[in-house]
Amino acid sequence: RGILKSGLSHNGARRRLQYERLQDEAFCLKLARELVRSKIRNSRRCLQRLYANRQMRVPHNDCWNDLEDSLNAVATVRDLDALRGVEGMASFCYFRLLGDFFPDDFLFVTRSRRPPLDPANALLSFAYTALMNECLAAVELHGLDSAVGFMHQDSCHSPALALDLMESFRSPYADLLVLNLLNHRRFSAEDFETDVETGGVYLTQSGRAKFYPASEQVLERKFVPLGESVHVDLRGAIDRQVVVFIKALEEDRDPVFFRMA
Repeated sequence: RGILKSGLSHNGARRRLQYERLQDEAFCLKLARELVRSKIRNSRRCLQRLYANRQMRVPHNDCWNDLEDSLNAVATVRDLDALRGVEGMASFCYFRLLGDFFPDDFLFVTRSRRPPLDPANALLSFAYTALMNECLAAVELHGLDSAVGFMHQDSCHSPALALDLMESFRSPYADLLVLNLLNHRRFSAEDFETDVETGGVYLTQSGRAKFYPASEQVLERKFVPLGESVHVDLRGAIDRQVVVFIKALEEDRDPVFFRMA
């Protein structure tokens, strides 16, 4: 319903640089490639963990092979539209595989949003919104303009940069959190309600009250990201993601966005 925030950062020079650099199509493509690469890698790693936890072998079926092919295709795309197509195919395959891990009383068949059409999608959408707000806070804390992104460039009236930088964390934060909550029977049908006009399914107040403490536990849990040697919590990893973006802006460093170990 709203947020509590401090005034706009006075780092005008950083925002001016952001506006200038994000007019460069080649620069945006470089950032977006690494972002999509990070997202697909993390999605694949989440699936590998889920299969291992259930003592199941990874099914090298068409969906899994297409997910692998999407990761390989990232390096060869020549524009953002083609990259978005690769990302879309990877997401489709990922959710087809992820659906096998939802419990029978909260079946997940396909991703639906605006509105979410079943409780599983309602909880996923709510988790993505919570993640977006975490990224939005980190973006604005560092004096960046959240409305100006490099991949979600056509997202009018939305925090495009926060939407960009959250992509790496969708699977490790939102998807694993939702699966944990549903498979441990933390939610029931009473925690969801249906809008009779739109058919959308949403969390009730009781459902939201269950979600936030579980979310905070995930955000505060310590882990070591791939390629790192220091423990960090997920909120700290989100902050690092923003710093990586800033270094790409200000120092022209090649970005390496968040990767699960």
